[in-house]
Amino acid sequence: MKSIKILMVSWPGGDLGPAVGYANHKDALGRAGFQITELTQEIWNDPKSFVTFDVVWAYTRFHPDILARCQQLGIPFIGGPNIVMERADAGISDDWEKWYLEQSHVNINLNVADYYTDYVRTFASGIGRCETLEYCYDTANMSDMSDEPRTNEILVYVKDRVNDDSASDIAKKFCELLEKQNISHKVLAYGNYSRSQYLELCSESRVTAWFSIEDYCSLAQMESHLNGSCVIGSKYNLTIPINNNAICENSQTMKDWVCWNDNGQVAEDYLSAYRRLASDTSLAARTIEIAKARHSFETYRNSVRQLLEPILGTKND
Repeated sequence: MKSIKILMVSWPGGDLGPAVGYANHKDALGRAGFQITELTQEIWNDPKSFVTFDVVWAYTRFHPDILARCQQLGIPFIGGPNIVMERADAGISDDWEKWYLEQSHVNINLNVADYYTDYVRTFASGIGRCETLEYCYDTANMSDMSDEPRTNEILVYVKDRVNDDSASDIAKKFCELLEKQNISHKVLAYGNYSRSQYLELCSESRVTAWFSIEDYCSLAQMESHLNGSCVIGSKYNLTIPINNNAICENSQTMKDWVCWNDNGQVAEDYLSAYRRLASDTSLAARTIEIAKARHSFETYRNSVRQLLEPILGTKND
């Protein structure tokens, strides 16, 4: 089988989560049956060069002229996962999103969590398919943290968002419950720490309680799992659960968008999840094992092959 040749035409900059996700995407698809190339001015200036690629992929927003060229040449086009509806609670945000979702006719739009994919699908009348593709991680090069001493029970991770004013208050109520029962914990607020500090806290904590109104295949959650700290959260802020006992079923409700239940109820729900996990003496080892299998580069490549198969057919046989 020939390698699948992918032309990337847009990608995120910086060093935040989307950029890390893209770097891992590029690393994973740069080997073992794939070739990945980023668009340059030289490639753009030579339209014939486009036909040497099997698929064109826009990881972020792109100029419509790129899509028009691909459609003229009959080259399949993929968009996502960081391309539309970053504020899903607000719906379609501008004319570009409206054009993309209703008129672009790209072959596939990607998001990183099923519930987000389902939501985008309700707007995507002009998209061929809406699919889920979780982020990946270079799991092969991570140290084994399964035997690391867990000197802290719970890392309380707090991530306030623009569409939420409750996460901090809920986390505070949760901490009050922990203090009453003498359960050791440390609090970490999003944006107020270094990556090395976060990884160290994950490696010394048995679980990580995730207080964010929403999250989608979070790279930070992957790192928590890969460092042996099982994440506790709802099905809307923990889309990559390692253990069903870690899911808080009574914390959030989906109405027009995700919303918290009563603050005290949420705090109790998270505490119940912790209790379900507390007696598992092999929790760290099993958390790492499952996370490595789920997020490896090889798993990612297999998922991409399955996504592309219907639009590439026998082209790469």
